[in-house]
Amino acid sequence: MKKLLLILISLPFAAGAQIITTIAGGGTITGLGDGGLATIARVPDPQCLAFDRAGNLYISDILENRVRKVDATGVITTIAGPGTVGIIGDGGPATSAYLHTPLGMVCDTFDNLYFADWSNYRVRKVNTATGVITTYAGNGTNIFAGSGDGGQATAAQFNSPVDVKFDRKGNLYIADNSAHAVRRVSPSGVITTIAGMGGLPGFSGDGGPATAAKLKDPRYLAFDDLGNLYIGEQLGRRIRRVDTSGIIQTIAGTGLSGYNGDSISATSANISPTGLIVFNNEIYLSTSDYRIRKINLGNDSIYTIAGTGVLGYNGDGIAATTAQFNNPAGLAERDCGNIYIADASNARVRQITSPPVLLTPAVTLSGITGYVAGSTVTVTATVSNAGINYTIHWMNDGTEFAVTTVPTVTYIKTAGTDTITARVVPMSTYSCYDSTTSAGHVVYVQTGIDCFATNQVFDIYPNPAYNVLNITGTDIKSVAIYNFLGQVMHTYGQARSPMQIDVSDLPKGVYFIKVNGLEVRRFVKQ
Repeated sequence: MKKLLLILISLPFAAGAQIITTIAGGGTITGLGDGGLATIARVPDPQCLAFDRAGNLYISDILENRVRKVDATGVITTIAGPGTVGIIGDGGPATSAYLHTPLGMVCDTFDNLYFADWSNYRVRKVNTATGVITTYAGNGTNIFAGSGDGGQATAAQFNSPVDVKFDRKGNLYIADNSAHAVRRVSPSGVITTIAGMGGLPGFSGDGGPATAAKLKDPRYLAFDDLGNLYIGEQLGRRIRRVDTSGIIQTIAGTGLSGYNGDSISATSANISPTGLIVFNNEIYLSTSDYRIRKINLGNDSIYTIAGTGVLGYNGDGIAATTAQFNNPAGLAERDCGNIYIADASNARVRQITSPPVLLTPAVTLSGITGYVAGSTVTVTATVSNAGINYTIHWMNDGTEFAVTTVPTVTYIKTAGTDTITARVVPMSTYSCYDSTTSAGHVVYVQTGIDCFATNQVFDIYPNPAYNVLNITGTDIKSVAIYNFLGQVMHTYGQARSPMQIDVSDLPKGVYFIKVNGLEVRRFVKQ
């Protein structure tokens, strides 16, 4: 949704039991059930999950060597792999391409699907618009981490690519578990190692650069809203965080497996993660002791939210804390904090839900301000009913330039007029989102004259204007008039010079006229 100011609000779930259900798999039909309802289909060994923006759920099935899709209506289909082990098929339909142990998945902003083709030592991409599959990273050779760093990802070698995730800048991160490293592919296709020491397993490096730290079996990746990377080490039995400056730290786990209680510090808890997601300032992990657990990053506490620690399956429609799992694996989140679990050896994908409660937000920004070009601009937001913890995504003319956890942002003013907007993302437990609008914040250059651009290429008269405004200049291609809130009042895509604009319908006040999307002048309407 694009508005002058988009504020994302929290809809925390009410207290009460979270219910678990099956949303795919568990069927006893002949065949896999493609083209029918996912709830009566067979999904023999679901491992990893991913959602696209449209709400389609993707499931990697390592027993069938397929990637399945459950659409928003609940119908399941195969979108990659015919069920045959191999590597052929690049450049053709993904449904005909051979896969070998597809695991971690993620969708980009265009809803294309990327997945780790583990035993083919590649990351592959399915263009969901055309259905064509290609290799995005890896040349199919099994070797230690670091091979190919600084070059194109398609020429790099992997040991065991197991999970993939995008950051907000479009970099793709790849967990190479047997190489004990995490690698990054830039939008231009260049690969580097960002965590781990080139195939050396172990535990070291906390508090220092992630590239100098040892990892052990990094299998699961996730990002928080601030861009910090979380790494789940299954055999290392820890969750580590790499912040945006590249420093690594352990935030959960002791290095020991087993279960030693809830409501304790996450760094004193024994864990063996088998799946990982992060949202709303909380970490959710599936574990090898048949539980789904939650870590609150605000108070460092760990809790069990599903599972009893007993292997099995004891039905659906029950409280999640009483449910049994059989090798819970990949996790995903969607729809107001609903959590999806690949219950691998139960051959099901399951969902934990809880009813939401709507809150009414109130958000405002500080008012219109004038600044000298080159000076520091400070914008302040007043946020209420968004929970205690939240992040604010700040945008200048629609382009994000900062993310903060406090309601204030600063930036350096340049020529022209800025429309500052903000998107507030609450980090409350089990929240979903709605949006509301608030008054915009316009920042203009305070120069003492009426021209806010570096080069004056046009003139306007009369100023003040009553019914018409005349524009003269050279190479005028487009004209737009904005009010003080940054709202567009008139646009002229086929502009010319000279030209006369009817402004009789504008209320009295101060306006800005922008020519060719750059040169800005201020005028008064009488």
